[in-house]
Amino acid sequence: MTNTIKTRITWDYVGLLGLVGYLGLFLLMWKDSYFLIHDSLDVNGLLGALGTWETGWSLNNPVYQTMNGLPRSYFQMGFDFVLLLSTIFEDAFYVFFIDRMVVHIVAYVGMRLFLGKYSSVQQHPFPVWIMVGVALNHAFLPYLFGFGIGIAGIPLLTWALWNIHEHRRLGLSFAIVAAFPFYSSLAHNGVFIIAITGVVVAILALKTRRIGLLALAVIALGVGYCISAAPMIYSQLFLDTPVHRQEFVRLNTAFLYAIRNGFVLGNFYHSGSFHVPTLVLFLIASIVAWWTAAKSLQKALWIWFLGALSVSLIYAIYANQTLVSIIGDGSSTNSFDWSRFHYFRIICWNMVLAVALTVFTRWKKWRSIPLQLIWIGALVLQLGYTLSNNREFVVTSYNLVQRVRSQEAYKFSYSRYFAEQQYQEIADTIGHSQADYRVVSLGIPPAVAQHNGFYTLDSYQNLYPLAYKQQFRTIIEDELAASEKWRTYYDTWGSRAYVFSHELTAGYALQIDKTRSAPISDFRINTQALAEMGGCYILSAVLIENAKQNELNLISMFEDQSSAWVVYLYKVQDLDRCPA
Repeated sequence: MTNTIKTRITWDYVGLLGLVGYLGLFLLMWKDSYFLIHDSLDVNGLLGALGTWETGWSLNNPVYQTMNGLPRSYFQMGFDFVLLLSTIFEDAFYVFFIDRMVVHIVAYVGMRLFLGKYSSVQQHPFPVWIMVGVALNHAFLPYLFGFGIGIAGIPLLTWALWNIHEHRRLGLSFAIVAAFPFYSSLAHNGVFIIAITGVVVAILALKTRRIGLLALAVIALGVGYCISAAPMIYSQLFLDTPVHRQEFVRLNTAFLYAIRNGFVLGNFYHSGSFHVPTLVLFLIASIVAWWTAAKSLQKALWIWFLGALSVSLIYAIYANQTLVSIIGDGSSTNSFDWSRFHYFRIICWNMVLAVALTVFTRWKKWRSIPLQLIWIGALVLQLGYTLSNNREFVVTSYNLVQRVRSQEAYKFSYSRYFAEQQYQEIADTIGHSQADYRVVSLGIPPAVAQHNGFYTLDSYQNLYPLAYKQQFRTIIEDELAASEKWRTYYDTWGSRAYVFSHELTAGYALQIDKTRSAPISDFRINTQALAEMGGCYILSAVLIENAKQNELNLISMFEDQSSAWVVYLYKVQDLDRCPA
């Protein structure tokens, strides 16, 4: 299969069809689509509030809807593309949906361009079907909302920087570099991108005795991140208030466990690479490349493999406290998450896939059509494995099947998760302006209440004042005393300032859908502390059998077929400050 113009066009159409098919599934299912919850939906319930002109573009105006007025500068969302979308669209779903579409399109286009660029300078260029297939594999990976194109767009950024180094396509390339910080996160991977490109510039400067335009591109990246991440930078540099992250105690992860999940299986939640078939192909291709004396391919194969191994080792070492203590006192590793270098593992494994498949096509005896179909089949196997591990794709596909069968959809589609109709009924039952009272949730992420306009004392925040964490702890101190799991979870981390129950410990007990909503009988909440912080109501996913002992009155139970939750509305007894 030679890379003729006709062949390229044909395969690019195949790639476009695959991408459209993937995105079309979510367009068809719309709000019945499933989007990742952990670190995604459950941390972005305030998109509407942050997107208002009053708070969205300021640095220190309080967002009263959470934590009794958390300053805007403490929020993860900076001056970026997602904030712009939140300002434009009143319905947060459009923000989620557009973000998902753009991220996967950028992933495909960026990887396709990068592979084409890489292929053009190699002695053994990639066949076009490999470039298209690997680009689809990159696009089919699940990416968390809130990271933007920070991970998915690394190939596109690399392509642009490569062009700048060669003084080609300068207008488009500089536009990509300038825009990248406004659709990615400085904390999650921007620091590492700047660090790596900075090292590359330094090496080139020493080698060529000139800096060139690439240095200007790195400066543009840095300036862009300073602007887009201004709220976070402001909170770190100019706010003297101690933050809850000062109490972080990094959890100890076994070195071999981290290697197994990160390097062998690629199952890391924030940036899964799901590369097991590729790992098998690498082992076979290494032997074939040695046997056929394909030295250039063998070198490229091992470079990318060792790159994936290196960043995985960084993560495994960082995750293990014993190894960190050998390296140093651990203070710098607690304040700076070096493990985020492993986000670059994705591009390394995709390059291993591309090179390995190319090895199989370079031996003349293996270029027959039947054998070519075997190599294409290996690529299809990797694509299928990626899709089968993409929970957004799997669950949304299931929801489509359920719709065709006229049966109930999966419990956590977007619409069922945020349960807008059910929560409107709750607000109507309370009957007062949501700004006049505060709520907390039990067994339901506070993001659901926040999304529906409720003002919450609880929240999932990457950064908030330490004093608030300590004050909120008085509400749940008896529950923390009854559960070592939740005590450790809150005291050594605490980004989820949630109401816990020691009776809800099985699995991921921070969200209890209607299929698991068994009553609890020994709930221990300090209602006086709750009232002192302005808390009037508890939105509980379970029936609290000892509510009276906790000075709570059950107002009503809300159940909606289109919701994932059964919600029990409790009010603090005899609280004068709550609207009657």
